Amino acid sequence: MAQAGKSETDARNPWDIYRGRQGYDRMLSEIRESLYTQIPEARGSVEIFDHLADPDREIDRIARTFDLTVERLQQEMGYGKYEDFKKALNGKNMSATLPDGRHVSIAAAWDPDDAPGGADDLTFPDIKRYARIIVHETLHGLDPRVRNSQELGPNGWVIGMMANTRSLEMFADVGAQNLMLRNGDTTQSTFNTMANYDAIAAFGAPYSEDLFGGVMTRYDNGPFMQQLLKDYPDGPGMESFRLEGWRETVDKISRMREASPEISIDGMIRNYAQTLSFQSIYRTKIGELETRLEPVKDKLLEQSGFKTLREFSEHYFDQMNFRGWHDGSINRDKLTPEFRTALSATYDAKIELCAWMENNHDLFPDAARVASATRYHLGYSQTHISTAAPSPQELTNDTLMARNWLRFKETGDPFYRDAANDFASSAELAEEHAYQNSGDHGKFEGFDRYRIMTQLFETRPDLVQALAKGIPLRDVVTVNRVNPDNLNDDRYSVASNFDGIIARMNQTPPELNAPAAQPPSLQPPAKP
Repeated sequence: MAQAGKSETDARNPWDIYRGRQGYDRMLSEIRESLYTQIPEARGSVEIFDHLADPDREIDRIARTFDLTVERLQQEMGYGKYEDFKKALNGKNMSATLPDGRHVSIAAAWDPDDAPGGADDLTFPDIKRYARIIVHETLHGLDPRVRNSQELGPNGWVIGMMANTRSLEMFADVGAQNLMLRNGDTTQSTFNTMANYDAIAAFGAPYSEDLFGGVMTRYDNGPFMQQLLKDYPDGPGMESFRLEGWRETVDKISRMREASPEISIDGMIRNYAQTLSFQSIYRTKIGELETRLEPVKDKLLEQSGFKTLREFSEHYFDQMNFRGWHDGSINRDKLTPEFRTALSATYDAKIELCAWMENNHDLFPDAARVASATRYHLGYSQTHISTAAPSPQELTNDTLMARNWLRFKETGDPFYRDAANDFASSAELAEEHAYQNSGDHGKFEGFDRYRIMTQLFETRPDLVQALAKGIPLRDVVTVNRVNPDNLNDDRYSVASNFDGIIARMNQTPPELNAPAAQPPSLQPPAKP
């Protein structure tokens, strides 16, 4: 078959075959055919919504396929009004387990008529992007955890909800990329996706009030994309959408997910503590950038169309790839003086954030990964490798609590004191969750990390050092429950065998369990 990029005179050129409405129809038909051929049981269970068909007829077709009325389908998918149901079939998967035990799913990508130029102007790259979204939404309907109603935690608990969402989005997100790579896609899109995730995903988390609205953490899948890059050579480019490997992809991504400590309640609890600090430093850098841009504010907003400096700063800080700024391929002479000033200041702010991540890579599990991706986007490195953080069992909340407390004592910066408190709270939450899942019916004997810090850390720096090196807190700290009915009276002390534990630790020092340090920190940027 023809390779992408060959002469348009080649009749098998996918750039000719897959364009416009006919190209979209062909892509959709091929995906459906390949799915039902390889997973016959998906027919009548997993349906792909065709946005180019009449929506009412398409909904009726899907309902009949599921042996349901339209009204019943709408209700099973959780919608009281038909128009709301029809409108919602855009950029999502809808799934339901019917009273008779059958699982049904509708994969609805984005409507191509909403694209600039509509479906008539779709090119092969456009159609390939839509194909990836269709595959993503279809995989939700094939996800064993979805079909079996398996949850990591209760959705009424925000940590449980976010862990469940991460689990499901990881399966569809990484699965879609895997299926495309299996079928000859180049590795460039996977690499770009990975680098983009690693640069910003760690900043979104539960309880986000702004920033990314808590959305990006669902797609914090950089290390999984890195694994795919190890699994597949660079392909020649996709030539059709008769995708091979649907069942193999479901099995493979299920195994990857089961083996990942990040896709867990413990992983999400630790992620929450880290993200509070990441959002704090992000807000600080955005605030500093706004101050730098204040002298050119009026002209900059007039030229850019943004209403506030915050909107401008966040957009370019998050979205702009500065590789061209670094290597000079962006023609700065075509920019207004205000835009040159603004982008130069944004570039500097990104470098400062990257340097901060490098300097704190042993205090926050994903800081090294964020720094590496940011360095790539700034043009200071030619590649990026996404390295997953150690598991929450290897790099514990207690270890991170102690390390941040030590940095607080070293610098006097209350930022690290707050981070220590956040990891302390996460350690307690993780212990309580483990107890609740253990089946133990006795009284939960929690350790109050805040009291441990206030009662012991100032007078026993050797204890803090031991915790920072990975010694489990309950091995070296004991508690006297002076009044079991009032935990405020608890008195904590260093374990009597502490010296022996430290002696053994010094004989065989444990690893610090932090991601490997990155290459030397960035040099100050060359001013334009």
